[in-house]
Amino acid sequence: MALVRLRLDAGQGVSVSPSALFSGPVSRQSLVGGDGEDAPWTSDSVRVNLVTFEPGGHTELHVHELDQILVITDGTGVIGTPTDLLHVAVGDVVVVPAGEEHFHGALDGRMSHLAIMAPCATTVVAPLTAWPPAGA
Repeated sequence: MALVRLRLDAGQGVSVSPSALFSGPVSRQSLVGGDGEDAPWTSDSVRVNLVTFEPGGHTELHVHELDQILVITDGTGVIGTPTDLLHVAVGDVVVVPAGEEHFHGALDGRMSHLAIMAPCATTVVAPLTAWPPAGA
């Protein structure tokens, strides 16, 4: 058993952008990771990351081999697919099914979410051509 405390204040994560998956100001705090990852706890079966998107920060269109659960912990933002857009806020829980192309990020303010999933491949499908997305 282990207690891992979230550090919700800004600047506590490690910058992960720019990268193939992230664009704009984005940071990640690994809470439960795999061997060799900078996380206070390791697991073979689950990964938990606190991802913080500053205004305009977002992922590119991507897909996971397994389901992903996103729990919004701070601010507001959007999670979308090529055909659908969800506006999310603190307390919302979004389940992204395995194989569904999607993106997530912040609009005018910060958004943080817990990203929870089993270890699996993440594939960037395409960079987004505009942010914010149409309909935001």
